[in-house]
Amino acid sequence: MNQLPNDYSSMSARDAEKICEQIRLEAETQIHSIRERAERDAENVRRQARAAAGEKRNEMLSAARSDLEKLREKNLSSLHLEKRRAQMEQKSAYARLILEEVKRRAREFREDPGYRQFLREAILEGAKVIDRAQLHVRYAVNDAPLFDSGFRNEVSERIHDQCGKPVVCYWEEGQFQDLGVVLEADEGRLRYDNRFQARLQRQYDDIYMELLREAEC
Repeated sequence: MNQLPNDYSSMSARDAEKICEQIRLEAETQIHSIRERAERDAENVRRQARAAAGEKRNEMLSAARSDLEKLREKNLSSLHLEKRRAQMEQKSAYARLILEEVKRRAREFREDPGYRQFLREAILEGAKVIDRAQLHVRYAVNDAPLFDSGFRNEVSERIHDQCGKPVVCYWEEGQFQDLGVVLEADEGRLRYDNRFQARLQRQYDDIYMELLREAEC
């Protein structure tokens, strides 16, 4: 602002008008400068607000996308587990069906010519496991006709050859209907159950897993 004269008494009316005009112009300039600065500040505030809002929106969108992705992965995982469960149920049903068919055919095996050979091998296996000089061999009531003197003598000789020592066999009808035999020694303290159901149970896990693998093919 220009320096105003100190002696106002010597100013003319013309000088006073110039001074007033100068003061008005300077005031308008300051007002304009203040207004521009205020507008710039307001625009900066608005720009910062928009930037903050944009960042917040982006954060919310990112969080929403992350939640959606997690939900999608969870649903896919649940669907995969459900599919695997359904497949395992189908495979298990297939394995159970096969095992039931095996049991059904086993009941018919008693009439097969190879059943006598099965009994012979079952007795020899049990005699080898127990390995005693005296052996009780129990068989099903329905199998009694197969255990005639000729069969007993043959099996006794096979046991002797297998064990390399005399083995006295006591032949007894057991209180069961299942195919196969039960061998005991030492007053029942040693027992080898070689009936069909027991043999199947001993191999059940291996057979079951093999059937499951076949179901995948």
